Amino acid sequence: MTPYIERADRLGLAGLWEDRSRVADWFTRIKARPSFKAISDYPPTDYDDTGRDGLKKWTRIKELIAS
Repeated sequence: MTPYIERADRLGLAGLWEDRSRVADWFTRIKARPSFKAISDYPPTDYDDTGRDGLKKWTRIKELIAS
């Protein structure tokens, strides 16, 4: 699950688990592990502005989740 949650986080979609404190706590612990660096550093050039892409769509994503 770590790569999927990490990707969502990079896309600016951390709001997906804002009401799920256990997921947020788990992800915080995962990011503290030395092994997380292998995921978070790959590939650096592909993720420069992906956070903005997710944030642009966040309002619509929240609407879809709520419906």
